[in-house]
Amino acid sequence: MIVTKGLGMKEREKELLLLQLIRYVPLVFIILLFLLVITYISTIHSQNLKNEKENTKNEFIQLNKTNIKTSIDNTVVEFIKYELKDSQEKLETKLKKQVNSIHSIMTSLYNEYKEEKTKEEIIKLIKLTLKSVSLDEEKGYFFIYDLNGVNIFHPTKPQREGTNFYDAKDTNGRLIVQDSINIAKSKSKEGFQTYFFHKPNDENKEYEKLGFIKKFEPYNWFIGTGEYLDDFQKKVNKKILEHLSVIKYKYNEYVFVLDYNGNILINKNKKFSDINIFNSNRVMDAKIKYKDFISSNEKRKFIEYKMKSDDEKDYIKISYVTKIEELNWVVGTGFNLDNVNSLIKEKQKVLEKSYKEHLNIFLIVSICLTIILLVISYYVSNYIKSKFTGYQDNLKHKNRVLLKAQEIARLGEWELDIQTRKAYWSNKIVDIFGIKNCKQEHGPKFLKTLMYDADWSCFESSIEKCIETKKEHHCTYRIKRPIDGKTIWVECRGEIINDNTILGTIQDITEVKQKEIEAQNKDKILYQQSKLATMGEMLSNIAHQWKQPLSTISTASTGIKLQKEMNSLSDDQLISDVETINNSAQYLAQTIDDFKNFFKPNKNRVEEFNISSTIEKTLKLLDAKFKAQEIEIIKDIEDINIRSSENELIQVLMNILNNARDELLKCDYRKLIFITIYKKENSLFIEIKDNANGVPLDMKKKIFDAYFTTKDESKGTGIGLYMSKDIVTKLLDGDIFVENEAYTYEDNEYYGAKFSIKLNFS
Repeated sequence: MIVTKGLGMKEREKELLLLQLIRYVPLVFIILLFLLVITYISTIHSQNLKNEKENTKNEFIQLNKTNIKTSIDNTVVEFIKYELKDSQEKLETKLKKQVNSIHSIMTSLYNEYKEEKTKEEIIKLIKLTLKSVSLDEEKGYFFIYDLNGVNIFHPTKPQREGTNFYDAKDTNGRLIVQDSINIAKSKSKEGFQTYFFHKPNDENKEYEKLGFIKKFEPYNWFIGTGEYLDDFQKKVNKKILEHLSVIKYKYNEYVFVLDYNGNILINKNKKFSDINIFNSNRVMDAKIKYKDFISSNEKRKFIEYKMKSDDEKDYIKISYVTKIEELNWVVGTGFNLDNVNSLIKEKQKVLEKSYKEHLNIFLIVSICLTIILLVISYYVSNYIKSKFTGYQDNLKHKNRVLLKAQEIARLGEWELDIQTRKAYWSNKIVDIFGIKNCKQEHGPKFLKTLMYDADWSCFESSIEKCIETKKEHHCTYRIKRPIDGKTIWVECRGEIINDNTILGTIQDITEVKQKEIEAQNKDKILYQQSKLATMGEMLSNIAHQWKQPLSTISTASTGIKLQKEMNSLSDDQLISDVETINNSAQYLAQTIDDFKNFFKPNKNRVEEFNISSTIEKTLKLLDAKFKAQEIEIIKDIEDINIRSSENELIQVLMNILNNARDELLKCDYRKLIFITIYKKENSLFIEIKDNANGVPLDMKKKIFDAYFTTKDESKGTGIGLYMSKDIVTKLLDGDIFVENEAYTYEDNEYYGAKFSIKLNFS
């Protein structure tokens, strides 16, 4: 159905309304814009205050998070790790120094009395001297054993002296004395060892000790001392806690430490010092979060929780905590979120002041601009009104021209409702289709009754693809006009202009299509002529290739007959001549097969073949004449497989090679043809170059034109290269071009034409 669209009013009324809109709408728009801008600025200001408040809070939190994280990670944790490592080294140094001191005393006594006293007297003197020697710690002591495990001296347990402890073990089954003996017997004769041993005041439990052993050479003894690691660790921990307790940060924040059991080891807030947060109800929020952190696999994190100030008011605290796994500690520090309020108030005052200053300036400027714009708008609207009439007349003229152009081009427009599949066709389409008196509702179903069945699937799939992909609909199809029964060709295009509508055009291209069909028929005739011309070349080549074997057959058969008549034909001679005749006949048959395969229709199908093999087939077809005319072929061919139509490619190659041969026959010097084939990116390049002085510049542009030839009319048709280009571009999906090239070969300079064929890999 044909739908006429309109606004429901007369054209004159619409024009008057438009003029009123032109005059007053800008004025109203400017005033409304002014009011909207003022409202917008107020809203933006309120939003800016809110955003600034939030940004200040976020910046404060982020900055303080960074600060406390840096303080804990880079200062506190590094200090603790350093102290632990340094303390271990100091303990080892102390133990070694103590043993070396005892060793020095014993060595001095031995060296002083070894010539005057017996061994027993020197041992007694050493023991007596060592009993008066004490270490710098009241719990520290040293001991002496011989290398058989017998205790020689023990200042705190003299009852052990004289007893063999060679097989003594600690709670872990370690042979303590044997380990000491092995250290004394080692190359260095001294070293550290760890083991478990009872404390003097606790015989029920063994504690881990670090000991140092040193051999006393004169009597094959070893001297040792040690310190309980838990006692030493307590001293180190105490030192670390004392240092951390004096650290202080901005806003009076401090470092706190608690162990994995919830005991607070240091905390500047007296309310929380020396308590267990896991057993306290004063910090319920912190209690839960710290317990979860300690039991988790996390090494460090930020924790946010509620606390009470000195005046019992709730506030939010954010702490950064990290685990010191060597000590089973949690170390951290934090900050109070209430400190951000003062910063927010300061920034808010600055913003308020800046806003008032800018608002006053803006109001003054806006009022002035509004007045100026109102005046300009008034004069501009009058100017537009005067121009509008002229534009109307011009538009009507262009509309008439457009309608005339559509009529000449036989072009009409259409719309399709995607949901209902109803079509709206212009009068021109109705005229093109010849359906003026048809009352049926228009749309795809009706169009199908007009369209050729073979074209419907293309049209339908194109429409569906357009709807699905939002891309252009483009289809060419045939219509049988109901009004006169004539067949017309139309080109249909369309695009989706909104979610529910396709807008497009239909053009009658019957004349263009008829010309295309005529051109195609012309190309078929040219192609047939090209095939016939190639067949003529083939017959000439067959004649050349058959001359030699036919002469051989004639000579052999004549010789057999003559020798038979003279009774001089031997069996060996007969067999030899028959084999010669047979071989020549086989060669003739193979030649016929080679030329016959070239002209088989089924050989033109697309298939995969080796380009090197194709070149050999082509040269075999031309071999006789090229050899007879002393033309040399120089090949540089890569071994490449390609999928295309081999027979069509052979025809193109033969045309180019025959043209090169014809040009080289005019030359009285060495005749050369170069064939180069290589792959580059996704294309195959075939280059055929001769040394026949090239193509004249005024002929290069016309060399691929139909019926253009540089040969005598009796020798050339002018369709060989034209069909070669047509075959390459249309059938082989490639391109062909020619250029002249100067080059050097075997120290000689040449100049000739170079034909290049580019084929895309498929």
